[in-house]
Amino acid sequence: MISDQYLRAPIPGALRTEYDFTYRERVTAKAIVEGADVKRGDDHLDVNKAAAVKVKGVTAEEDQRTLEAYAARLEPVLRR
Repeated sequence: MISDQYLRAPIPGALRTEYDFTYRERVTAKAIVEGADVKRGDDHLDVNKAAAVKVKGVTAEEDQRTLEAYAARLEPVLRR
């Protein structure tokens, strides 16, 4: 079993990673173009009323590079 750092259950033999996926919320065109996106938890049905928060947008290419780097770090551990 592979888990992230937030798994609370003590599972014997589980491989715990420290990968940060929180950046993935910024993989949006709005974040990339405007440097801001709708604040999490706000009314996404009416984005004109929802508060915006400044963020650095993340492109799909940046996301892919990050995920590939995570996978490369994980591969040697899985070969044990």
